[in-house]
Amino acid sequence: MDTNHSNNIEINPDYYVSRRFLLFTLFPIAINLTKPYRKFDVLYADIDEGEKILKSINKLVSRDFAINSVVKIEKNDNSDIVFAEMKNGIGIIHFGIDCYIDVVRSFSSSTQILFGIMSHECWHVYQFLENQKRISPFFELEAYLACGYYLGLLKREEDFPIGGIIDYLAERNIEGISENDHGTSEEVERCIISGFKYAIINGPKHKKELNAYFRSQSGRVYP
Repeated sequence: MDTNHSNNIEINPDYYVSRRFLLFTLFPIAINLTKPYRKFDVLYADIDEGEKILKSINKLVSRDFAINSVVKIEKNDNSDIVFAEMKNGIGIIHFGIDCYIDVVRSFSSSTQILFGIMSHECWHVYQFLENQKRISPFFELEAYLACGYYLGLLKREEDFPIGGIIDYLAERNIEGISENDHGTSEEVERCIISGFKYAIINGPKHKKELNAYFRSQSGRVYP
């Protein structure tokens, strides 16, 4: 994937103030958090810090998508999954602690992939707020487009390898999940890349415009 042209795109500095703060101030903490997990013996070390990081990411992504969402860390029955639901008009993103541990074990810097996962779930909150029908697999594929889009925004700001993140998300998607519900790994990869390229070329866009693009790319057929 050729993204070299992104270096010539102008960035609006005002838009990225909060994101810069997270990337360069808060997330050195995230990198340090990977150390205890790599020992494989202290699995739940620094989970409180991890929860703070996830809540900070959610705050930023939900602001950019103009939604209201909160993060709930799941340590019991739902510790191995991440999902979103609505309660009283507020999006609840349930983030399994085993999923968090797997991410920080798998990546030397977990910053960008955590943003990708959170943007996927935040887009579900937007879909719920818009009363969009949960038609499989398009409902999920559009959220993967949102994931790729947000990764693209980060890529415009800070260079990082994207291939491993895409492979990880596509592989995780097919573990115990029906292709009819979430799409094939190839479809997931295509949608993430499509959203990523859209952000690299176009930069930040309003959620209504994003929604139209995501729908056009997911393969969903509308009456």
